[in-house]
Amino acid sequence: MYKNKISIIIPVYNAEKYIKQCLNSIITQTIHDIEIICIDDCSTDNSLKILKEYALKDNRIKIIEQKVNQGQGVGRNEAIKIAEGEYIGFVDPDDWIEPNMYEEMYNKAKEFDTDIVTCNIERFFENSSQVDHIDTIKKISKIDKTIKSGVVFNFKKTEKEFLARTNNFAWCRIYRRELVTKYDIKFAPIRTGEDKLFCCLAKLLADKIIHIDKEFYHYRAHRTKQFIKNEHQDIMCLSLINEIYLHNPSKELKEGIIDFLSIMCTNQYKQLTTAERKKFYRDCANYLPYNSFKKFKKNVKRIHFKQIIHYIFSTRKIIKNGAIYKYIYILGFKFEIKTKRDNK
Repeated sequence: MYKNKISIIIPVYNAEKYIKQCLNSIITQTIHDIEIICIDDCSTDNSLKILKEYALKDNRIKIIEQKVNQGQGVGRNEAIKIAEGEYIGFVDPDDWIEPNMYEEMYNKAKEFDTDIVTCNIERFFENSSQVDHIDTIKKISKIDKTIKSGVVFNFKKTEKEFLARTNNFAWCRIYRRELVTKYDIKFAPIRTGEDKLFCCLAKLLADKIIHIDKEFYHYRAHRTKQFIKNEHQDIMCLSLINEIYLHNPSKELKEGIIDFLSIMCTNQYKQLTTAERKKFYRDCANYLPYNSFKKFKKNVKRIHFKQIIHYIFSTRKIIKNGAIYKYIYILGFKFEIKTKRDNK
């Protein structure tokens, strides 16, 4: 027997600005039989104080105080060790969830006896009216038509594509705890992108998954430039390869790993400065499997070629101070032309 239906895990570091909204959305869930495990990762603000205040009012809240700052991945792994729920869910401290999220997901899990239940995401930007609506199975369902909302599925038929075509956010799902403990599925011990390893393994190993076509999770996207530091990228690549290979991957999955790693590294490369790119490229050469690096190298050449073409001749329009400006690049020179007034 399980002590709780769901264990909700929240890694916390300097989140005093958002943590009350997050906790309020969890303690008011329509499903009451939950435990809330908060891991404070040596916060230097009032986050821990706020957690303790909430814990005094709600005995479902448990607090783990990390002695050393180690990042979300390590914190989540520690919380999983003490989790007593039948299913496990994750919420980030700067996000919030709909009040019926976990009740509907748990009921769906029990109705179809699934290992994982997923939902959609509303992504919003702080100090902005921009909101994105993310269907978490849309891309993969185009490859496998049997993957759709309200129907039990798995990724066995799409092993080559699912790594690159499904999102790897830990928090828009609940996971059967027995699945996690049976295969010892863990988060990578890094500070950014740590959930890729956990999500990839869980989705790969799950026999039964079901999707609810509702936006239960509200994800706060910060506009600061974020990318995985080189040393963390290396660890994640190696961890992903090693962990998946422990489970005797098929030929299709091996090909999928190669594609996924090359795409992941290409996306990171695009965000780096020229100086950062040089080191990152060397790291990829040292750590990526040969076939992944070969594809990554080809992608890098395309990026550089497009940049050369851009500086030879290209045009771009930008609205600035109510006016529309056209930028023309010719042989490396940039020309700015004010074209007309924006009357909107």
